[in-house]
Amino acid sequence: MGALMSAIRIAIVGAGPRGLWAAEEATQQSYERGVPVKIEVFDPGLPSPDAPHQWAIGARGAYRVAQPQSWRLNVISSVIQSRLSSFDQWRKTHHPEIDSPSDPFPPRYLVGAFLRDSWMRLDKTLPSGSTLVFHPHRIASVHHSREDNTWTLETSDHTITAAFDEVLLCTGHADTWPGALAASYHGPIPLLGTAHDQNTYACVEPHSHLAVRGAALSFIDVALSLTEGRGGKFIPQPDNTLRYQASGNEPASLIPCSRHDRLMEVKADVNSSWARLDREDIMSEAQFQVSQAHDFSQVIDIIENTAQQLGARTGHTPSPWPATAEEQFRLSIAVAEGTAPPTVQWLRGLSWREVYPAVIQWVARIRSIHAGDLPTQHHLLAGLKDYARELEPLAFGPPLDSAKKILALIDVGIIQCSFLGRADELLSEEFDVSSLPVDGIIDAVIAPPGVNPGTLEHQLCEVGLAQVDSATSALITNDDGSLPGAESLAVIGRATELYILGNDTLSRTLHQVIPRWSKAVFTRAEQKRNLSSADSPTWVQQYQVEGIPPLEPRLAEWMRKIPDAGELCSRLIEEYGSPVNLINPAPLSINAAEFQRAGAELGIDVRVFFARKANKALGLVEEALRSGHGIDVASLRELEQVLRVGVPGERIIVSAAIKTHELLHLAISNACAISVDSTSELHRIADTARSLGVPARIAPRVAVSPQKVPPTRFGERSTVWRRQLAAPLAPELQLCGFHVHLHGYAAQDRAVAILECLDIITDPGVDSSALEFIDIGGGAPMCYLENQHQWQHWLQAQQAMAQRHIAPFTWKGEILTETYPYYQQPVRGQWLQEILSYRPPHGRYHAHTIAQWLNQLNLRLHLEPGRSLLDGCGLTIAEVMFLKHRSDGVPLIGVGMNRTQCRSTSADFLVDPILIRHQKTPAPTAAVEGFMVGAYCIEDELIFKRALRFPQGVQVGDFLAIPNTGGYLMHILESASHQIPLAKNLIVDPRKNPWEVRLDAIDTPSD
Repeated sequence: MGALMSAIRIAIVGAGPRGLWAAEEATQQSYERGVPVKIEVFDPGLPSPDAPHQWAIGARGAYRVAQPQSWRLNVISSVIQSRLSSFDQWRKTHHPEIDSPSDPFPPRYLVGAFLRDSWMRLDKTLPSGSTLVFHPHRIASVHHSREDNTWTLETSDHTITAAFDEVLLCTGHADTWPGALAASYHGPIPLLGTAHDQNTYACVEPHSHLAVRGAALSFIDVALSLTEGRGGKFIPQPDNTLRYQASGNEPASLIPCSRHDRLMEVKADVNSSWARLDREDIMSEAQFQVSQAHDFSQVIDIIENTAQQLGARTGHTPSPWPATAEEQFRLSIAVAEGTAPPTVQWLRGLSWREVYPAVIQWVARIRSIHAGDLPTQHHLLAGLKDYARELEPLAFGPPLDSAKKILALIDVGIIQCSFLGRADELLSEEFDVSSLPVDGIIDAVIAPPGVNPGTLEHQLCEVGLAQVDSATSALITNDDGSLPGAESLAVIGRATELYILGNDTLSRTLHQVIPRWSKAVFTRAEQKRNLSSADSPTWVQQYQVEGIPPLEPRLAEWMRKIPDAGELCSRLIEEYGSPVNLINPAPLSINAAEFQRAGAELGIDVRVFFARKANKALGLVEEALRSGHGIDVASLRELEQVLRVGVPGERIIVSAAIKTHELLHLAISNACAISVDSTSELHRIADTARSLGVPARIAPRVAVSPQKVPPTRFGERSTVWRRQLAAPLAPELQLCGFHVHLHGYAAQDRAVAILECLDIITDPGVDSSALEFIDIGGGAPMCYLENQHQWQHWLQAQQAMAQRHIAPFTWKGEILTETYPYYQQPVRGQWLQEILSYRPPHGRYHAHTIAQWLNQLNLRLHLEPGRSLLDGCGLTIAEVMFLKHRSDGVPLIGVGMNRTQCRSTSADFLVDPILIRHQKTPAPTAAVEGFMVGAYCIEDELIFKRALRFPQGVQVGDFLAIPNTGGYLMHILESASHQIPLAKNLIVDPRKNPWEVRLDAIDTPSD
């Protein structure tokens, strides 16, 4: 237990938006699971290692930084985000001079710069032990080793990479495909190149005549590059149109040729009347209906009916469809501006676009329900490919600003639409160039979605690692992007489009394939580790639950038996209710002996006084009494109870912050030592002792100089006590020691406190002849966790979350800064020896160590440990009462306890619990994640503020055991609010078989 997993080795092929998202999600999982990850990214557009600009991410593809400013985004910018920030916030901060932050369709190269900065931020915020490396290589093939289930990649220059545990392909658009003009065109018009190759435009002469294959978004890029990109200007007109002002460097004509006889429908302006159309009820009902559809024919009916409802909601008869492409486009712009009633086509596009998220989920559900049954999938999804292709130009057309520029170019005759719908004629080998002089042609048609020959995905199919869905031409994948039969190889993006609908987009909200992929990667790594550690089970194997991130607790040997104690837990919960506190007093004596041995090795008589406030169970008092230790009490009731148990007064110190008359009366009557917090309290003690006619044993509490240790509210400064003790004490007072109460756990602070007490003791004006001890109070450190790495990882993860480098993994993203240092070294005996071995670097005490000074003055050292003395003494068990989700989908695990029953003054208890299966519930297999919530009717009623992960699931009726709650966690803040009874405290003897269990005396009716 406590062994760390080795780093997961991941290859990501493609450095675009999806590659970035995948790397970010893998990093998130690395933080959440405490497992390092080594990510290597391969993309031919990346710079070589000796490139002057290391972070030229996006040097190729749709979002490369080096592209014309006229190439605009075609998705609203507000959907773009990364772990760096939202895109809109980033450009507002970094590039306000380039474009208005309110513009929803800014230049695409800004997205490339945003992706570059996001990669840079990710590289700087990796968890410890993780790495991110970039390779400027094209991957030609992927090879699998069955021997160790790893993958190697072969680059285009036949270099073989290192072995990877996981490979993700997110290569985006294919660079080449059989339908590209470069592969298929043999006509008489010279082919100049493709739309997104910058070399193409160098071949275009001013005043030339160009044909452009395609009339969609890439055609707009071509048109604007050769006009606005060459110095032309679009001048706003009074009628809200644009007029093109030529530069003289543009072509004489641009002739788009396409399969369709129209241009794309234009997106509505965000401020137009149709964009603001009240339609939430219509769309909500449509989305619900889609979720209930049986097959895709019903989805089509819903989309078409929704379009009709939207048309009726406008209050206008749809505009008639014009005859020519130019007039259709002109009308589309008017509709987008809100100056003309919508057309039927525009309404259909709006319906498809806004119901699209529900369609994506419906398609995913059909795939999931009928996984592996392709004939049934094909039957239920029949028509999807054709319908999506028909509605895409209606739903996802250009933004209004770009469309108005195209119309201005039509108006001046540069764009000529005579060959729309006539692509076959213009591109045929027999085309008569004398009938239409054309100087060249540009290919503005990109590779279709799905698997295209010549791609890496196609190579996977050829070697049998992947399979194409015949109905969509897309790669068949699981819902996490992995390939059936090769789960550690995943493909996400355009190659799978239509099999997994909607993942070829910049939006991260339409589907969760990439987050599911990253979780699956780490789950497989965990399963692999479990298989390799069958002889020595991991924490998750043994205890079936881990926190996010994991913080595995140190467990006393008796606690390790708890997972097999389902029958016992069931009986105890049934008899005493949930939760119950199980307390094994035996470790108290072992821990106390460790302190005493540490002192004895240096010749010091160390006396241990159990800090009763740490746990109210009287069984612990009995254990301390049996093993010869004292008790530190902080209230009248605590003192009454320990006296009733039989603890003699001379083994009790009263350290209460506020001491009532009744408490002083009882303490003095029983010869208890009293920690005196102030001079006024000293006078009250003297008066009480005088009235009783018995002396009071006192130990003035020293507030150490705040220049040396953190300031404290307890005690008086040493100068005050010197002045007070310079005069003879009242005869009713016996000075038996000095006491300190320090915040924190630093050994050196205790040493400094002892030295300050020595200043008083050795003062010639102070009569210290009867002095017996110096008491340094509590604060002895305890280590709750199994390994230091997890604690350091937790601190790093908290910092990363606070700086918004990773998504929150705590309840409502709370940063848990005020917590106990759950991993500490040294503890107990070694910590005490650090104190006793301390030698001041200079000054009057420099000659000797603390131990030597105590020996020289014949003084004992007293300690009042609570938490560290109860290490291994207790755990709290609660029953799982429900599994549900918060209204926003956050999963919850409800348990029969409230937050005060496992809480100290710390912001949270940072240890992982233990799952105990109920004997009557079968062990589930589906993994569960969620927050553990309690019984109080309060929104933030959390037992743990970290989420928990149950790899093998959890069910109602199971039990959760929270280990090592004996010190402070059970009782320091417990409350019976809502009239819910306090938890019962059960003393257990795990040495017996079966365990001997009895109700602690603190819970008997007499108390």
